[in-house]
Amino acid sequence: MYLMVSGRLWSGYSSTFQYGDSETRKILLHAKVPPKVKFHNICGINLETPHSVGYGSEDAPVADLSELRFLQAKYVCVDGGGTVPTESAKVL
Repeated sequence: MYLMVSGRLWSGYSSTFQYGDSETRKILLHAKVPPKVKFHNICGINLETPHSVGYGSEDAPVADLSELRFLQAKYVCVDGGGTVPTESAKVL
């Protein structure tokens, strides 16, 4: 997927983990839950879940953002529960 924004060509998509805030991840990994509190992380699977969206192509990138409303979006879907990708839900 390609999109021209302010003269810069953006392309493709990368793993959710590349964009995570490392400081937040450290805090969550070391967080302590009080002994009587149970934590459950429930995540959905086997449903196509939107991960990213693109407009245009490498050959014809979107040069003017006002054109977006007239273009057909191209979605990249991954496994998930329909709203949150499984990869993101399993981070905790």
